[in-house]
Amino acid sequence: MVTLRLLSAPYQLWATTSSVWHEALWTTAPVSAGMAALCATLLVQRGSAVFQSTRVRVGLPALTRAALACSGWAVLGHLVGVAPLTIATVSTATTGGPRVQDLALAVVGMGALTVLGFGIGVVARHWAVAPVVAAALFGILALPHGSDFRPVALLMPVQQWPASPRFVLTPWTTLFTLTFLILLACWALAVAASRSGRPRDGGARWLTVAVVVLVVAAFGWRPEFYRVDEPVPSICDQAAGARVCLHTAYSHSLPEVSETVRALQESGTSPVLTRVTDTAVADHLEPATGEALIAIDPVPERPNFVTQGIADQVALAVTEQLFEEPCSRAGASVVSYDVLRALQVAVLERSGRTDLSARLGSPGDAEALRLLTAPGSVEAVVSTYPAEIAACRLQVSDIEAVTGTPAP
Repeated sequence: MVTLRLLSAPYQLWATTSSVWHEALWTTAPVSAGMAALCATLLVQRGSAVFQSTRVRVGLPALTRAALACSGWAVLGHLVGVAPLTIATVSTATTGGPRVQDLALAVVGMGALTVLGFGIGVVARHWAVAPVVAAALFGILALPHGSDFRPVALLMPVQQWPASPRFVLTPWTTLFTLTFLILLACWALAVAASRSGRPRDGGARWLTVAVVVLVVAAFGWRPEFYRVDEPVPSICDQAAGARVCLHTAYSHSLPEVSETVRALQESGTSPVLTRVTDTAVADHLEPATGEALIAIDPVPERPNFVTQGIADQVALAVTEQLFEEPCSRAGASVVSYDVLRALQVAVLERSGRTDLSARLGSPGDAEALRLLTAPGSVEAVVSTYPAEIAACRLQVSDIEAVTGTPAP
């Protein structure tokens, strides 16, 4: 489902595709591990078609061969599943390339978690363990969503972090994850061999110590998972006095973004907007004076989303930062918030984003919106009261003073 949605985008990014290689394991790895557990129970249970009751005691070599067979098919199936997205990225991406670290996480992650499921199945010897393994692993892979369990991403191939062309995985954290996954798979096989009647097979005790040590280290280390992929390539354009800069991965979207910014500038934002910067190339989190930060997502939004396309994303991000975010500070005036919402709606409607303004909900102060319908009123208000807008102090009376149209 993830790859199908991404394939509906007009172009692909190597950052997103490389991330999907291992992030998609959140759903596929639990299924694979559960099926491997089920297969293991069928292999070693007494009276099975594979191992008769006189051969229930299975050694490490036999278990390893069976586990590798399961994991090999799982890895192959996963790679086939992401192949269409990879092919589309090869043909449409404008910069970058496949990331070996992400591919290694995907292959080793799927293989190791499948072997883990197989080992649990050997120990449990009951088919009911299969859904338990799948559900438990799905929950474990979701843990990095929470800040308290973020270190779990050091132990698992799924990191629950949005992809960006600006960042790549750090090599040391990837090496740590790969090491843990390989040890985890070896531990599962060793424990399975010791429980199947060959207690001296596999060195399970030492592998248990190694796995525990790495788990403790993960929660104590807490490193940065990503680093900036320098140099950061960018492509820029001028749009009615505003400089628009995007990461080259989004170069297909530059004409649409520039046209949207140009429409906003001609609708009244030109006195306060001089630069629009993609977050993938910005080296700061807060916009500078006269700047708006935007995030581009070429994947089509679902029908119930407020924004519907890149033009909506840009228009909403720019107008929110100019007119709405000043009122998000503590102690901001509620009255001024409604006035600035009306100013935001007026700019969106004048720039041709009427549907977007309607999806925002409340249009703000009705009287302010009425006054802003006069020709040139938006530009006059924005150019006359930039400080009041930035401090969330704009009043209806200020608009009346500029437009010369008193309230009835």
